Amino acid sequence: MAMKEWFTVQELAGLPGMPGSEFGVLKKLKKNLAVNRPKGQGKGLEFALKSLPEATQAHIHAQVVAQVLACLPAELQRDPVPAQSKLSTCTISQTAPLGALTSGAQLPAAANPADDALPDAWYQTSHQRAVADARQSVLRYIQRLEQQAGCSTRAAMLTFLTTATARRLDGDTSAAMLLLARDSRGRKASNAHVNAAGLPTLRTLQGWCKRAAEQTAGQNLAPGQRQPDMTAQPWMLLAIELKRRPQKPTTKQVYEQLQAAWPEWSLDWVRKDRKARLGALATPEQLAALAAHLVFPSIHQLTRFFGSKFSQLDLADGQYRGSALRAHKFYQHRTNAGLEPFVEVHADGWNTHFLAPHPITGAYVSYEVWHFHDVATRYTTPFSIGMSESAEVIMKGLEACIRVGGVPAVWQTDSTGSVKNAKVQFDPVASISARAGLTVVHPETVGNSQANGIAENYNTRLDRESRALATYMHPQRMDSLAFKQVRKFTTHMVKAQAAGDVAAHKVAREAALRVGKGILFESKDQMVKWLDDVRVKSNNEPHSALPKITCPSTGKLRHQTPQEALDAAIQRGWIPVALDECTLTELFMPHERRTVTREMVHAFNKQYYHHEALSAYSQVPGKPKIEVMVAIDPMDGEHVWVKELSGSLICKAKFVAATGYRSQSLYEFALAKRMNAQIKRKEDQIDDIRGRMDPNRAPVEVQAIEVASAQVFDLGDYAAQAACEKALTTLAQNRQQSEALTLQKAQTEETSDFALRCCSGDTPEELAEKARLEAEETERLDMLARMDAVMTQMLEEQRQAAM
Repeated sequence: MAMKEWFTVQELAGLPGMPGSEFGVLKKLKKNLAVNRPKGQGKGLEFALKSLPEATQAHIHAQVVAQVLACLPAELQRDPVPAQSKLSTCTISQTAPLGALTSGAQLPAAANPADDALPDAWYQTSHQRAVADARQSVLRYIQRLEQQAGCSTRAAMLTFLTTATARRLDGDTSAAMLLLARDSRGRKASNAHVNAAGLPTLRTLQGWCKRAAEQTAGQNLAPGQRQPDMTAQPWMLLAIELKRRPQKPTTKQVYEQLQAAWPEWSLDWVRKDRKARLGALATPEQLAALAAHLVFPSIHQLTRFFGSKFSQLDLADGQYRGSALRAHKFYQHRTNAGLEPFVEVHADGWNTHFLAPHPITGAYVSYEVWHFHDVATRYTTPFSIGMSESAEVIMKGLEACIRVGGVPAVWQTDSTGSVKNAKVQFDPVASISARAGLTVVHPETVGNSQANGIAENYNTRLDRESRALATYMHPQRMDSLAFKQVRKFTTHMVKAQAAGDVAAHKVAREAALRVGKGILFESKDQMVKWLDDVRVKSNNEPHSALPKITCPSTGKLRHQTPQEALDAAIQRGWIPVALDECTLTELFMPHERRTVTREMVHAFNKQYYHHEALSAYSQVPGKPKIEVMVAIDPMDGEHVWVKELSGSLICKAKFVAATGYRSQSLYEFALAKRMNAQIKRKEDQIDDIRGRMDPNRAPVEVQAIEVASAQVFDLGDYAAQAACEKALTTLAQNRQQSEALTLQKAQTEETSDFALRCCSGDTPEELAEKARLEAEETERLDMLARMDAVMTQMLEEQRQAAM
């Protein structure tokens, strides 16, 4: 009876290790990637016995053995009286279970479960074990004949074969037991004579008896299994080197490259092998002769080598790197069993796979979204959204996480520099992790995204949800031409909106929707609202990592949702480690460690002073430095909070602005005096030019001098040219003066604004005086501009008169 190797789901349903329904069997086997093939007739699949669970294989094997034993004579199925067999050096315990055939009277000691080396029987197939059991049954039958007849072992074997050939054995022993016990690798005939009828021969039975007398009888009686030739050949080294490349070449390409490189490579291999074994070099002729004897494979051998003889994981080791390679290797499963909510939180950033309007320019750009996840409940806290990955965006997401679930005990992120720094993690006193009491961890291997799998899987979910948007831009999923067209139309929308062209904006928007065929954001607020809807949706969907419950609405069994898991924890009495608003605000203020010098602290590129409180902490020569913590509100730089390293508040220090070398009023008076003198000089020059050009002025008498023709020139032209040059010089000076006054005014305004920001204690009279001075400077600048225009007009008139 041959061992059946393939089974349908109908045959497996209800067996040990299998579900009771056919659908459950099919689902379980597909999930476990069991080896299958189409049925020979009809629809459906058949699954290999070797890929079934161990409990199922053991049950099927026991059924086969029971069928074989049922075909034995009735006297063999009873418990006989143990008797000494005359089989040479072979003692068979007829009361022992199948597989316990051993040499000698004692059974072998049980194998130590701690030993790494397993018995050979563990590596046998189910068919081999069934055949071994059938052969043991045959030997027991022969032993029984020998004991009952008192004859020799050879006579008992001949009697057994004669009875079997005449079909005089009780039951169907010849078909069920002998046909199963014979070696199927030999004769194929079904009926002729004894040696060709599919029954074992006398020599075969004697061989079985001899093998049964050895130590491992149950293993030795099993038939051999044909094994593939695993002999290493030189060409395998080159083929592996060509195959394990990140380009992932096909087997055909590898074979072509193997053919091209084989002549040179084989010579080099022979040279190295000869030198390593013999320590001597050979002539080129000898090397060529030795290389010619090396075996070169066919493409079919190469295909079988990569398909069944070479490890696929070792093959992937050269074709993949980093996370792509780790996806093919073993990973340790982790569970959240027994974990309270917000004890551990995982976070990661996601650069949006879509474009949304910039809040200021309106241009369509991508955003950085940071999301935090509770490991125990898989609850996702509100997102933190920014233009790029930065410490501010990450801290805003952590603040939102603390507002929902309190301060986590463990916070895991990837190895980003925005977290791995002194302000967030490394400073044992001033960092956020030290002040909040949370532990920040990162994956041991940089770039190991699988270690942060909860957050990385959520990135995949966000990408899947983003496919409903018109501006989706994943290069492997979104059509490149459609994305370019949508990008062009959104650019037209931005330009039309900036120009106030409502009609053009509407046309561009309709075109973008027609090409993108999805949701089109027209503001950042719409994008933020859409992302929050996605977060709420994910928190209210069943999660496979959470326990199963009965759905209140449908009555069916399903997994909990993250929101339900969090609500259940609150009902059980879980209380978050919450912070009040004041403490939470102070926690996320930037902190720095500084030393007090002269009752001042220099922090955040500014000086802050407090006489009474900081005098005791000021640095004194010869004494050790006293460090303090300085906290600042990013929205208000007028004050800082100075604390001791333990966290207790010392004082609130005030910003000290740097002063000039003279008072502002003295500088203003000096500048005005210098400006008035310059204006007076320019006015004198203008009066002089106007006087020379006055038509009522008496002409100047000039005595004519006779000179050579080459030296004759018109005095009037000379005077006009001189006046033009002087006017040009004056005009350039006026412009320089005007530019200097404009620059001075800008500096004055900047200084005034700075003073207004830093010295908010100015009286209304002082502010009015500053406004008056600014008005006078504006008037002077306007006067210089008018003078510049007059000079330009006069210069043009002089040039026309000279022509």
